[in-house]
Amino acid sequence: MNTLPVEKACLDAATEKCPCAAAVTGDCPVCNILNHGQSCDCSLNWAGMCIYQSYLTNGSQLSKTSNDKIEVLQKISEKDFLKLVCFIPSHLQNIQAFQFVKITTQNFNKTIAMSGVISKVVPEQNLISLIIMDTNYEIPLKYGPLVAKGTILELKPQGPALPELPWGKMQDVIVCVDGFWLGMVKSLIDELKAKGKTVKVIGPFSHKIVNQLLSTAADKVISFEKLTEIKELHYDTIISINTPALQKKLLSYVWQEKNRKTFICVNNDAT
Repeated sequence: MNTLPVEKACLDAATEKCPCAAAVTGDCPVCNILNHGQSCDCSLNWAGMCIYQSYLTNGSQLSKTSNDKIEVLQKISEKDFLKLVCFIPSHLQNIQAFQFVKITTQNFNKTIAMSGVISKVVPEQNLISLIIMDTNYEIPLKYGPLVAKGTILELKPQGPALPELPWGKMQDVIVCVDGFWLGMVKSLIDELKAKGKTVKVIGPFSHKIVNQLLSTAADKVISFEKLTEIKELHYDTIISINTPALQKKLLSYVWQEKNRKTFICVNNDAT
C-alpha cells in the first residue's frame, strides 16, 4: 500500500470530514485534481478512498459532516487586530455583518478558543471576513502559527455587536473608533454610505491609521486628542466602536453635554 507523502499529509483525508472546503476552493493537499491539477495521481501518492470521486458523489460540495466548519483562505495581521477571510458552508450564510462569533481550533490536541466579529459577508461566494478579538492562548494569536491558510475553524454565531441602527433618524454620523474595532470600521463606513449618510470618522489615530482611513469612503477623517473637539462638529448621531475605556469617556462626555444626539455603542461585554 502506498503511503501519503509528508508534504501531502492531511489528518481528515478519507474520513467523514472529507471532502472539506479545501476541495471546493481547489486547495486540497491530497488530491491533485482538486488542487488545480490536470490528472489523477492517486497511484503515486494515495492508496485510500478516491477523494475526487467522493467529491463528485457528494455533489461537488463539502462533506455534510463539515457544515459547522469554516476554512481560512487569507490571514491579515495588523497592530491591533487579526483579520481572517474564510470560506463558509451554505447553511452559515445567514450570519450577518457585525455579529459576534465564537471560534475554536485545535493545536497539539489543545482546544484554542477565540472571539471575533464578522466584518463582511459575501453570500454569493460563500465568503466572510472576520476580526479576531482575543485569545486565551499564551502567545498572541496574530504572531503565532495557530491560524494560516487552510486552517479549519469551528464557528458558532453569537449576538449582534451593534444594535439595529435607526436609519430614518440618522443623516450626519460620527463614527468614533479605536483599537481592535479598526478592523471593521471600513465595513461600517461602506454600509452607512450605501444608505446615503454623511460619515465622519474620529479617534486617537496615528498618522498611518489616518492614511488608511482616508482611502475609505468616509467624508472626513479626524484624529483628535481631546473629546471636546467633537463639539465643533456637525452631527446627529455618534456610533462608538471603541475600546471599553474610550467608550466610557465618550459616553460620559455626551451625557455631560446634554445634547440631543443619538448615541449608539458597540457591546464590548457580549463575548
